[in-house]
Amino acid sequence: MASSLTLHEIATVLEEDDDFSNQRQDFDIFLLPPDTANDYQTDEDSGEEDNVSINNLPGSLLRAPAELAASTSMEKPETEDQTPPEFQEPLKKRVMNYNWRKRDLQLRPIVWKPLYHTPIERSPIEWFSLLFSEEVFEMLTIETNRYLARKLLSADVKIEEMKCLVGILLVSGYCQVSRRRMYWENASDSRNSLIASALSRDRFTLIYSNIHVADNLNLDTSDKFAKVRPLLKVLTMRFLEHCPHKENHSVDEAMVPYFGHHGCKQFIRGKPIRYGYKLWVGATSGGYIAWFEPYQGASTFTNAQYSQLGLGASVVLSYADQLATLGYGKNYHLFIDNFFYRFAFGS
Repeated sequence: MASSLTLHEIATVLEEDDDFSNQRQDFDIFLLPPDTANDYQTDEDSGEEDNVSINNLPGSLLRAPAELAASTSMEKPETEDQTPPEFQEPLKKRVMNYNWRKRDLQLRPIVWKPLYHTPIERSPIEWFSLLFSEEVFEMLTIETNRYLARKLLSADVKIEEMKCLVGILLVSGYCQVSRRRMYWENASDSRNSLIASALSRDRFTLIYSNIHVADNLNLDTSDKFAKVRPLLKVLTMRFLEHCPHKENHSVDEAMVPYFGHHGCKQFIRGKPIRYGYKLWVGATSGGYIAWFEPYQGASTFTNAQYSQLGLGASVVLSYADQLATLGYGKNYHLFIDNFFYRFAFGS
């Protein structure tokens, strides 16, 4: 195995390659020190020490170079003389009996009424402002200044500065450098004049390291996403408000990549994005996301009246309720996979 592979890449090969999974031999992974080994470490850089697995390793270790070698440890083979485990009678499972009838589904005729309107010509920034509205920037500015004041820092962040910061984050998503500070360097091969002229390096660092969207003294302790819940509410409302009028919708899960340490970080084997936050998403047939809700286990925000139907059914019906608020009628078609299906839908 080449030493240039990272721990994350080696784990992927071991899980997905049939040649490795069919072998009965054990393998050892030798982890080399990460690039950030000498950097200052915080509590967020590590997972729980009592339950260490590859699922809760920090991003610095998952991206660190590693080597794979066959294990040299020898275990004694099991013999037939070993005492078999004590026999336990299996628990009886409750069997649900259903009376099925083979016939066509009796469907009421549904008439879909499309809306015809003249397309509105808007610039990219105008389309972006429909979703990331002025309300979002006001909320970011107010809560960031509130947090800075509690730290006895008089920064007086302006809304225009917050807009520049969000713009810099968007640009850094497709114009990437090794370190964010390189955008402000004088070297022509790394400096980004658009970023450097929009906001100074020190000003960006101050705002970025203290940005907030909620008051830390008034957080809902039952909500694991309480620190970003105000932003999620506004974005979901804007997404639904400007949702295209479509007949067919899909409800499914989506992953947001994240390698840090958080109680809601998921590890889903076999997915293109294996580490990150899982979202329940409702989208149109054209791929427009009209509604989303981050998954946080039993405390996931869904309509309480559907809780007895199970998680899958409550997610689908909660999205159906959101579509009903658009005022276009209720003749929508929702497509789901077998995870969301429950016999409770029949009632």
